[in-house]
Amino acid sequence: MALWAKWTGEGLTAGTIPDQSGNGRDLTNYGLTAATPGPFSSGFDELDCDGASTANRTASAGFPSNQPLTVCLRLRCDSDANEYQIPISGYTSTSPLQVLITDYGANCTLRLRGVTHSFSFSIDTVYAIVLVCASNGYVDMYINDLETPVVSGGTPMGTVPQDFEVGSWQGYNPFTGVVGDISIYDHVLDQSEREAWAAESAGEETPAQVVAAPSGSGQYFRLTLTGDADATTDYILPPSNISARLRSGSPSYLQATIPYTDDYATAISDRPNGDLLLQHVLLESAGSETLTDICTVDFETVQPSLSVNSKSLVLVGHRQTTNSSPGSHTVSALSLQTGSFSYVAIVPGFDPAILPADDITAEDATFTVGLVQLQASVSSVGRWSVQTTYVEES
Repeated sequence: MALWAKWTGEGLTAGTIPDQSGNGRDLTNYGLTAATPGPFSSGFDELDCDGASTANRTASAGFPSNQPLTVCLRLRCDSDANEYQIPISGYTSTSPLQVLITDYGANCTLRLRGVTHSFSFSIDTVYAIVLVCASNGYVDMYINDLETPVVSGGTPMGTVPQDFEVGSWQGYNPFTGVVGDISIYDHVLDQSEREAWAAESAGEETPAQVVAAPSGSGQYFRLTLTGDADATTDYILPPSNISARLRSGSPSYLQATIPYTDDYATAISDRPNGDLLLQHVLLESAGSETLTDICTVDFETVQPSLSVNSKSLVLVGHRQTTNSSPGSHTVSALSLQTGSFSYVAIVPGFDPAILPADDITAEDATFTVGLVQLQASVSSVGRWSVQTTYVEES
């Protein structure tokens, strides 16, 4: 999935929100701040829109119009005080692509420009929204259920590309809440691609690579919810999807998706004060296992999967640690990109020996790692797809 642009609160300054895709489409910041760490399941700093001023908007010239594209974002409404709130707007002079949230008492109703839909947004709840813009300019909108659109054939985008704005439209109707992971793709995403984005396995220009293990051996990941703090035993949970963002000296983040069962739900409920321990497990041909700790975080929340058709639970946690003995490593990168953070190396598989604050050499570049991003998912036959992204320290 080719990214046209991607924005989060990562690297935000008073004047700029950097484009995470590496395409240089930075946003001009007119008052948004970073929610650190991100308050919902994205794993990165997000965009905090406090709604207090019409200055809370952010704009970037050249939003693509009247062509195939897909806009994906997560949002959380923190207030219904405004009659209209606009979290995003890719407007043109003829027919803006706007997402309006209209106040209707305790909840909010989302309205794509020209089409009102009675989906109620509960306050303080996270939603995933996907806007699919076909070649004819008409827009379909998905909310959480990424299979069936809640709005189909919405008002088409115009033909004159102008600005893309976050938090308001031209400074009007400021949004009160948090917006995160705004990703624009240069084509129409199909259902599997939409679900991949929602599961945190999308968002890189290079797709995840399947790691082939030697015959008779393999690798996998083990998730443990500890029980000491709740006077009970540790409990091993089977992750099906993992998103980890590891840092040194600032909070690391872990999100793990597990299948829903009554036993797992009960075990989680019995350990509200536990830690989440993620381990890399190398299974040798002789049957022995080598376990390496990847991260330990404070267990904070458990929530349903973003897909309403999925019987899954998503566990989230943060914790700050420091790498006191940085090392040096050489990696074989699938791609080495330059962007807002100078160097971004994408590598198949995962090496638990490489930590934030370590130096790595990829191709002809050597840099200090500020962020290690692990994305891993397991297929129905138990085969893991694993990819690691190393981002240079800013």
